[in-house]
Amino acid sequence: MKLLEYQGKELFTEYDIAVPKSYLVRNQSELSQIEDKLKFPVVLKSQLTVGGRGKAGAILKCMKMKELAPKFTELMNKEVKGELPKVILIEEAVDIDKELYFSLFLNRGKRTYSLITSSQGGMDIESVENKVIQDISITGLTQSNAESIAKNLGLNGVTAESFSSVVIKLAKLVRENEAELAEINPLAILKNGTCLALDAKIIIDDNSLFRHPELKKYLQ
Repeated sequence: MKLLEYQGKELFTEYDIAVPKSYLVRNQSELSQIEDKLKFPVVLKSQLTVGGRGKAGAILKCMKMKELAPKFTELMNKEVKGELPKVILIEEAVDIDKELYFSLFLNRGKRTYSLITSSQGGMDIESVENKVIQDISITGLTQSNAESIAKNLGLNGVTAESFSSVVIKLAKLVRENEAELAEINPLAILKNGTCLALDAKIIIDDNSLFRHPELKKYLQ
C-alpha cells in the first residue's frame, strides 16, 4: 500500500518527525476557509501515488494571495501519468540551508533492511552519485549507529543530533508499521540546524495490513 505524501506525514507526526505546517484542501470552498491562516510564500503540492510530480509541474510555489486560487485550480486539473489529484497539500515555505536524502527499504534479496543516505537531496536518488547504501538491523539500531551515519554525512552539532533523532524515529516507524519503504527526499536542514521532512514516501507491506487495522484508513 503506497501512502500519499500527506498520509506519510501524518505518520511522521505520530513518530515526532518534524514536517512543515500544512493544510489539506479538496475544493475552492475549503481553500477560502484557510486563506486567512496562510503565511506566504506557500507551496502547493498535488497528492499523487505516481512519481515525477516536480518535473511534471505538479508542485507550485505561491508568493502571494492572488496567485493561490488560480494555482490551486491548475493543479487540480493537472494530470500526471494518468492520475489526477483529489486533494492538494498546501505547506508554508521554509528557509532551507541544505537538503539531504534518507531512506530505509526492505531488501528482500538479503532479507534485511538497507539504508540509503546522500548529502544531495531533492532529486531522484538514481541520479545521485555520492549515495551510501548500507545494510542495517532496524531492531538493533542504536543511537551510536545513528550518530555514525550523521558523521559519515559530515554533519555535526545540532544538525547531527537532529538527524540522528530522525534516523531512530524513522526506523521505529518502519519496524512498527512493517513498511517496505520509508523515504524522506528531501530532508531539509534549516538555518537553525534542525531537520525537517519536506516530503514523505511510505509503502506498507500489503500482507501485513491485517495486523495493522489502524492503517486501513489510508487505502485508496
